[in-house]
Amino acid sequence: MIRLSEHNINSLTELLDSPASTFFGHVLNVKIFAHDPVERPNAIGILDTISRHLPRLKIKSLHLSGVKWDIMDADIEGIFRCLAIISALKMTDVMFSVPNQFIKFITSFASLERLSLRKITLQEVDIAHITPFTLSPLLRFVEMTLNSHLPWFLSAARFPPLNYLKLALITPEYLDAIQALLQSSGPSLRDLNLAFVDIGAFILGCWHSSSPLL
Repeated sequence: MIRLSEHNINSLTELLDSPASTFFGHVLNVKIFAHDPVERPNAIGILDTISRHLPRLKIKSLHLSGVKWDIMDADIEGIFRCLAIISALKMTDVMFSVPNQFIKFITSFASLERLSLRKITLQEVDIAHITPFTLSPLLRFVEMTLNSHLPWFLSAARFPPLNYLKLALITPEYLDAIQALLQSSGPSLRDLNLAFVDIGAFILGCWHSSSPLL
């Protein structure tokens, strides 16, 4: 596991620049996090610092925690090409500017198999210009903690058939989108966990779990 923050990114760059570096021969799990929870760092700035090394790094999973994804440089296609090989993405307390920025980021993971989203926030929620988008065809595992910033996501995203789905903090505005998602997954879904904000909002009790589904 490589843990990166704004405080140690330059040290990692020095290690990657060393001829004796062994990072490039191993599959890596990378976590980018806020060293100071009060000061939310810019994730793209951290990645940009090591951008010249990204094509040589074999990153299997990426975890963003407590950071802000703010794309300042229009020419970051090289970074997005590196994201395309990552199979597992987890985001915890990550901030984006607008929905389309979040969509561009999440659809860049063309090989994604596992997706975990918790406390995703947007500075501006302008849903008028959101068009449907397609997630990785390899995606089979999804867990999301829903909030007021994400009702549009389940409706606009085109999911492949899933094997595992866990949704927490479900409120009534999500129900139609969740129903459509369950119908699209059909018999491929083997493990389902639903947690509702209000007990009895959809079924008796807060949690419903089924594994496997018949």
